[in-house]
Amino acid sequence: MRNFYSVLRVTPKASDAEIKAAFRNMAKACHPDMKPGDREAEAAFQEVKRAYTFLSNPETRKAYDAFLAGRRAVERRRFRRAAATMSASFVLTAVTVFGAMVWVQHGGLPAARELVDGPGRGSTVEVVRASPGRGEDTATGPALRPATTAPGQRSEAVTERPTGP
Repeated sequence: MRNFYSVLRVTPKASDAEIKAAFRNMAKACHPDMKPGDREAEAAFQEVKRAYTFLSNPETRKAYDAFLAGRRAVERRRFRRAAATMSASFVLTAVTVFGAMVWVQHGGLPAARELVDGPGRGSTVEVVRASPGRGEDTATGPALRPATTAPGQRSEAVTERPTGP
């Protein structure tokens, strides 16, 4: 059902004279005698006639205005509920994501820690400095050897530190 005011193309604050003039103009434009055989013109004329019937009587117009006010109030409440639901959903999502990020950055599960650091990060690598002449070229630098070294051989432990944001 269309709004009767929009059918007659007047504002809700229109006077009785404006409503009557609008009805006459619309009735001339879509009267079945002006457009014989046109079903759409007949339907439009019936709609205009019905709108004028409601809006020309002060009692029915007052009741119709009260109905429209109630409908607008319901729409406002529905909009506010939807806005509140969307806001709450956004806040909960943001808090959950932020909390998960903080939890993972500060410990969390060991598997989650590996996701942040990457595989193999945070492990210990030993750099073994061998004396020149034992098959090592001094220009290439120290040789990387397994963590177990021969007795008496000097080794330095280097811990990789994850680089992060």
